[in-house]
Amino acid sequence: MKVFALYNIKGGVGKTTAAVNLSWLSAREAVRTLIWDLDPQGAATFTFRIKPKVQGGGREVMRDADAFHSSIKGTDFDYLDLLPADFSYRNLDRILDRGGEPEERLARVLEPLVSEYDRIFLDCPANISLLSENVFSAADVLLVPTIPTVLSLRTLARLMKHLKTRDSRPPAVLPFFSMVDRRKRLHREVCDFAAEAGLGFLSKEIPYSSVIEQMGVRRNPVGAYAHSSAPSRACAELWAEIGSRLSDGATDVGVSSGPTGKSVRALLDAAERSASVRSRSNARPGVTRVAEKWRNMTGHEPDEPREVEFKLRMRSEGDFDELARLATGTAHWPERTVIQENHFFDTRDADLREAGYALRLRIEERRRLLTAKGPATRSEGGLTDRPEVEVEVEPAEAERILSGDLAPLDLLAARESSRLIDLLSSWAGGQPLAHVGSFKNVRRHVGPVQLVGRGGSVEVSFEMDRTELPGDRVDFEVEVEIPEAHATVCRAALEDLLARAGIPWETAPSKAQRFFEALAGRDPRAV
Repeated sequence: MKVFALYNIKGGVGKTTAAVNLSWLSAREAVRTLIWDLDPQGAATFTFRIKPKVQGGGREVMRDADAFHSSIKGTDFDYLDLLPADFSYRNLDRILDRGGEPEERLARVLEPLVSEYDRIFLDCPANISLLSENVFSAADVLLVPTIPTVLSLRTLARLMKHLKTRDSRPPAVLPFFSMVDRRKRLHREVCDFAAEAGLGFLSKEIPYSSVIEQMGVRRNPVGAYAHSSAPSRACAELWAEIGSRLSDGATDVGVSSGPTGKSVRALLDAAERSASVRSRSNARPGVTRVAEKWRNMTGHEPDEPREVEFKLRMRSEGDFDELARLATGTAHWPERTVIQENHFFDTRDADLREAGYALRLRIEERRRLLTAKGPATRSEGGLTDRPEVEVEVEPAEAERILSGDLAPLDLLAARESSRLIDLLSSWAGGQPLAHVGSFKNVRRHVGPVQLVGRGGSVEVSFEMDRTELPGDRVDFEVEVEIPEAHATVCRAALEDLLARAGIPWETAPSKAQRFFEALAGRDPRAV
């Protein structure tokens, strides 16, 4: 029996996502698998459609073998059982502290399962505590999801240092990058540096993806509802790599099998240097002019790398269908449709709009986003760069903003610290912001798909928007966001795609600009 623990001192790094999907993949091999949800929040339990409750709570599970076994539930999947979470697990530290050898109690509880299960997965809560010390003693393998950011790397370095101080034999430590958004320069640089320097990270990454976010809605592992998706393939490849890494060292691998504290520190130093250089330098290929404009306007360097995008006008929804058909090679492509209500706020004299800023509340079925945007700069061919700050708000907060009971700029400033928000406040000049209007947008997501251009291939996702503006005006456009390093290749591929579809290349102004033009009674197509 081998025990895998999904653990990180830091929360919100994708532990439950990995625990659910890796245990499911283990069971798919017809291997008897148990997942124990040790987190009182019970996210893994919820995902498997099981009530987060055990008879007698954590106290009975830890001291009574019969209570332990009777609490195990079958899932909807063969060879996969679950020991549910319970809210009493929040007191597990106190429960474990009663009795001799408090750091070994979890291991003793699991010992009788050797004849019943071949693999056990522990979905662990964040923090470092007596429970985590028990996990270190019970686990053969510590799988550590790590977001490629400075704060997440700092906690990993702290963990590696702590494990070196323990007297008992440490588990194998296999960290991997999770919630990776390769559109972000820091994410790319950290992952690539770790791979090139051979720092002991698993090479496979779990991407940040809406497909993974749907786990909470569909209440299933990703592979059960999106088997051919990129996140599903990433999980399968990660699981295969874990098996390969362990087979090379059998069960006698220790902390040395993963990165050392020193190597993580080197990675952290590289990430901090990279962030520092970006905050001081404007030498970013393709957007130097944007950085220069931002510096002249504000007196500061840009806060951080910003995404660039192609915004291209379409003539009708038929253009959407033709583009999707050519891009995917089929008339039946995977897509997701989102209906968005976009509400804008400004001063009575439209100071924000006149300065090129926009403050927007976007309402979708399952989320509410409050966004501030600075002046946009667009280069030839429709490559757009615009500073942006975005936060997710609760439905009740969104209702208060729309009713005028909550100032959107105050809420944004309370959630994020940014020069962009400071500048927005300065342009508002202390005046109250009013709701000035809204428009509806129907967005179809297609992709990711691989496009081939004159400089190579590039993976893109299309956002195909049908925008209903004031004055009964309906616009159609396609947006493609791309890291700046791939912009040239992307443009060549898009030019070829549009040429094959018989669609003219025409850059679309921002929706905010067209919205305000339509409010003023002007034809947004003429801007």
